[in-house]
Amino acid sequence: MKDLFLLLLQIIGGVCGIGAVLSVIGIVLGRPMHFKGAEVPDDWRAAVTFVIAAVVCFGIVYLAGRKKTDS
Repeated sequence: MKDLFLLLLQIIGGVCGIGAVLSVIGIVLGRPMHFKGAEVPDDWRAAVTFVIAAVVCFGIVYLAGRKKTDS
């Protein structure tokens, strides 16, 4: 069950990363990008939010996935 939850977090983090990249591209080009029929906002706040969400998701996956070693 833990592995399924971590996989879900990785998928969400990856989608947020793609959203951040498309948002920045939209800002640079001056028009919103479309991804499979959905419009990605071309706003700096949206890009920052996508990045923060991706970092949080991947951070949780990293912290939950690392193994503790005995010294």
